[in-house]
Amino acid sequence: MELSGKTAFVTGASQGIGSACAQELARAGADVVLASRNLGRLEKVADEVRAIGREALVVFLDLANPDTIKQAFSKALEKFSKIDILINNAGVTRDGLVLRMKAADWQEVLAVNLTGAHLCIQAVLTGMVRCRYGRIINITSVVGQ
Repeated sequence: MELSGKTAFVTGASQGIGSACAQELARAGADVVLASRNLGRLEKVADEVRAIGREALVVFLDLANPDTIKQAFSKALEKFSKIDILINNAGVTRDGLVLRMKAADWQEVLAVNLTGAHLCIQAVLTGMVRCRYGRIINITSVVGQ
């Protein structure tokens, strides 16, 4: 797959599946926006993307906070002017017995995995429609949480 001239935005890009997605997108020719709460790990992934020969932008993103979602996409659009591909990978889990799950834990799972992903989709959809091109992939990885 050739993605030259495309920009991808990857949530949860600081490790695991998100990091692997970012690197594969770069190998296919895309520039990549790397987003998560862990800026230190993101910088390492950004170095790997740059070593592949693609541009990388690191942005802070907390999917439970709509303001950081707006800020992250604003920075991405400022640098790249468009986002062609969205990988919704970040997610949390609060596994346990349903009878013991706290309401706050349930609300966090919903805020990050559903509302956060929805807000990311809203942030890119208008531009994708305008460009008549876009890909959105929802993974919501919760491995290692």
